[in-house]
Amino acid sequence: ATLLAAHLGKQVLHQVLMPLMPTYEARLPATQMGAVSKRGTDFGTHMVTSFIETRLAANVGVGVCFVDLVKAFDRILRELVLGWPRSM
Repeated sequence: ATLLAAHLGKQVLHQVLMPLMPTYEARLPATQMGAVSKRGTDFGTHMVTSFIETRLAANVGVGVCFVDLVKAFDRILRELVLGWPRSM
């Protein structure tokens, strides 16, 4: 039963998401890496690595901060960030 539910869940998700993908991808900036077809995170990783190597070769300090926005969004108070409730 668990395998059937997992399979059906994936099919329903696919049926709901696929029609929305062109609209979703059309609204993303060109700099979006990952979560977009044909724009994986590999290119972004190469860009960051090249930036770090260039700065270090020039003997300039560099810092990089990676943020998992999905987890960050799940942990913030959406009500405050998105302005809910509007009665305040």
